Amino acid sequence: MLEKLIYSIKVLDSLMSAYTSEEKAKEVLEERKEFYDDIESTIEPLMLILSEDDIKNIILDNLELSKKIIKEATPNGNN
Repeated sequence: MLEKLIYSIKVLDSLMSAYTSEEKAKEVLEERKEFYDDIESTIEPLMLILSEDDIKNIILDNLELSKKIIKEATPNGNN
């Protein structure tokens, strides 16, 4: 099981996007405010919990991206 604190940007009462870094969430929120300063936007911390099956399904649903990430994370690009 994977547990990770994420930071979501809420616009009005809808979750719009989430980031693993609070700093990145703040940066994106500030950029949004430049264009949408009349809309209420906030950052809320949330706990993301994924089971092994959830992670497996995410990998399988995004197989090409998964291969690219593994290749980049592997020294010398070896599998």
